[in-house]
Amino acid sequence: MINEMTYDEILAASNDMKKSCQVITRLIQNRNLPDLENFVESVDNYTKYLDSTIELMVAADKALKGLIDLKK
Repeated sequence: MINEMTYDEILAASNDMKKSCQVITRLIQNRNLPDLENFVESVDNYTKYLDSTIELMVAADKALKGLIDLKK
């Protein structure tokens, strides 16, 4: 959990953003809108960051659980 969002909620938001990026990319193709293209690329990169962060946090949670179980 990050703040008040679960990992699944964050991944769902990331997937929604990815889909939106794909739609916007199709809509602006061949329209010469570099600022919007840069923004969409930044959002897409942020979704990759979210995905990798969640993956790392899930792995850390598993490792911590293992350590806690060993301590018992």
